[in-house]
Amino acid sequence: MTVTAITTSEITSATTTLDFTLSGATAAYDEILLTWTGVKGGVDEKHLGFQVVTSGGTHDRPIQSAAHSEWHYAHDYSKGQHYDAARDKAHDATYKFHALTEGGDTHKSYSATNGQIRFFKHSDTDFYTFFQINSNVFEAHLSDFQQITFNWKCAGYVRDTAALTSFRFQYITYNGNLTGAGDIAKGTFSLYGIS
Repeated sequence: MTVTAITTSEITSATTTLDFTLSGATAAYDEILLTWTGVKGGVDEKHLGFQVVTSGGTHDRPIQSAAHSEWHYAHDYSKGQHYDAARDKAHDATYKFHALTEGGDTHKSYSATNGQIRFFKHSDTDFYTFFQINSNVFEAHLSDFQQITFNWKCAGYVRDTAALTSFRFQYITYNGNLTGAGDIAKGTFSLYGIS
């Protein structure tokens, strides 16, 4: 397996969206990997999300998925895991953005999210494009005593047999809506090809 760095974008001032092109030379890779590090949103308790564009030329491709969450507070205040049924994504005609992370309290200087999403055979036009997400959020709720880390895992597929041509990062609300979700305040985003 060979992992090739394609491009990196560092956000240092607020931006609403960040797009990566998946067509052209990127289409030749068997898999693509997008990562994010040290990302903060401009509004508390919102979620970094994504949507894709296909060769049909449109955003808002519907997604089907299932998720699992684990958490651990400092001082063993609380910890656990659960099947995240509330974050399942069915074929949805209303909110096409999908979450990449749990929400984060951005008022703490140390709060941030990092993670990755991996697409398999994103240029194949015979089947749906499957993906896996693994992300982490470190934050505090009301005080530094309540520091907590979330690990969030998700698997799913894009319900479209057209090839993926673009990927968009954007902050969203809990259910995938954009109203009041805010901007990407800062962070580093990278695209890799895997062959």
